[in-house]
Amino acid sequence: HVADGITATDKSMITNCVVRSCYHGVSGKDVYGGGIYLSTDKFNPNNSGTNWPSARRFLPQVANTAVENCAVYVEDTRWERKAQGGGVFLKHHNTSGLTVQNCAVTNFSQVGNLTELKVIYIAGGGAYLYGGSHAGDTFLCNALEPLADTSGYLGAGAGVYVVGYSTSDGNIVRRGVLSDSLVSGNMSHGCGAGVGVGSYVTIDGCSIVSNRLSNGKS
Repeated sequence: HVADGITATDKSMITNCVVRSCYHGVSGKDVYGGGIYLSTDKFNPNNSGTNWPSARRFLPQVANTAVENCAVYVEDTRWERKAQGGGVFLKHHNTSGLTVQNCAVTNFSQVGNLTELKVIYIAGGGAYLYGGSHAGDTFLCNALEPLADTSGYLGAGAGVYVVGYSTSDGNIVRRGVLSDSLVSGNMSHGCGAGVGVGSYVTIDGCSIVSNRLSNGKS
């Protein structure tokens, strides 16, 4: 269950676009990318011949694109559901000049008396970036808004969530890199109001300012 605006599950380029006022919500399923969802597992970091464009060592791109007023939400009574990337969900893609603003991830679930850490996993109010190099981007006024039991996990990365990955044998590590970007004015009920960071991540030269937490949980 993926984006309402642009969806691609192969090597692709998005450039000079505006994606606005898109949302995606489901019951009983994971949901990713309200505005843009791009994912490819066909990328092999060890074989330039399988990359895109042909024989060049870089990932598919999102360049000079704006994503505004987009959202994902999930309705369910089970804790294991995921909602990630209110504006953008990217797997194995790079970005340059991406702007994401006024986007949100929301959990509408009623979890009752489930115990700590059993609230639906939400991340990346503006964008969820899985691997790739991301430079010169802007994440403004995005939000994580879990509405379920506040005793549980409340999400991470209202502005942007970045995570890298490794192969199952651990021999290949592909870092997620966010550099020279602005993350500002984002709001989270959980943690990481500006940036949420997973494994194998580098944050370099970014301005992360005026983000806030709205919940009193320590």
